[in-house]
Amino acid sequence: GRSLPPVDATQNVELVSGSERNRVTTLEFQRNVRACESNDRSIDIGTSRLIWAYHDEDPDSPSSLQFHNQNMGRKSVNLLDGRQNNEVPLPSDRSEE
Repeated sequence: GRSLPPVDATQNVELVSGSERNRVTTLEFQRNVRACESNDRSIDIGTSRLIWAYHDEDPDSPSSLQFHNQNMGRKSVNLLDGRQNNEVPLPSDRSEE
């Protein structure tokens, strides 16, 4: 549904860096490849589906996020690219739009 995701009791993601330039925000983060908790997912070899959304204005607090309207998307990526010796072909995202 359309609601805020639940806050994870244990934050296993570490923000490495973040920047904003010319209205482009870039975040770099890291976490263990294997899930640490039952509600987390491991990052496996192969295709992972990433989803993203943003609002044009910054929230007043972490609990006051606003609906993103049309500012959203998805992408199939290989998060382990460069760490494995085999190539994993990625499906096109265009067929789902």
